[in-house]
Amino acid sequence: TETLVKDNKQEVQSIAQGVSLSELFELIVNEFNVLTDLKVKSVNYVEYSLPGSKVVFKRMLENLVRNALQNTTVGGVLLAARVRSGKVVLQVFDTGKGMNKDRVEQIITFNAVESPDGFGIGFSVVKTLCEQEGYELNIRSRLNRGTIVSIEIPLK
Repeated sequence: TETLVKDNKQEVQSIAQGVSLSELFELIVNEFNVLTDLKVKSVNYVEYSLPGSKVVFKRMLENLVRNALQNTTVGGVLLAARVRSGKVVLQVFDTGKGMNKDRVEQIITFNAVESPDGFGIGFSVVKTLCEQEGYELNIRSRLNRGTIVSIEIPLK
């Protein structure tokens, strides 16, 4: 319950203050680089304070980075942010095994997809949070090349 109370306090504070991209990326990079030999890096093309909940953004990025790391054996994972067409775009790039078009469509269409590493619940969480917050979620992937997952957040 202590963690839940801490998360709720962070959420109330972050909604009022906005979420710093650089702080959010630093938190995610540090969290995962302790857990894996593969490196998670970040490139912040823009410093922006996102409106919304730090807890929600953190959970979405944690799930996407975890998925990327599970599917990457060589190379690494990159977090990036940029402003494009009136939106802040958060992206998670990986150099993993990638997916064919059918697999990408299956993930986008259904809430959970069975895979050797689990049931795709992490992506389902991200998809649900994006839908609730009004963010656009996109996946681009090439088999044996890697995947890019983008979350587009409208500038208000």
